[in-house]
Amino acid sequence: YDGVSPEDSRLRVRGQPVLLGELIRNLVDNALLYTPAGGVVTVRVVEDPFGQVVVLQVEDTGPGIPPAEREKVFQPFYRSLGSGVEGSGLGLAIVQEIVQQHEAEL
Repeated sequence: YDGVSPEDSRLRVRGQPVLLGELIRNLVDNALLYTPAGGVVTVRVVEDPFGQVVVLQVEDTGPGIPPAEREKVFQPFYRSLGSGVEGSGLGLAIVQEIVQQHEAEL
């Protein structure tokens, strides 16, 4: 984790804790699955400079999502061919649904 320390933060997020936990878990799991050995996954929470939103960032040193697939990965059961990663293809679809329910942006 790289971001605001809980002791110093005035940040508050309104939402369903269980759903937000699932959102974070799915994003971090995806990052870990697609990052090659020796790669880095960074999770940070940052405050918008104008104090209006809280930003969750999950970054990794994996191959990234090809531009042609960036919309498709949010479809339930969609799997990127040739990735060699196991899974159901539901993680990012779940993330998108939770984001919509919280009126947030992905």
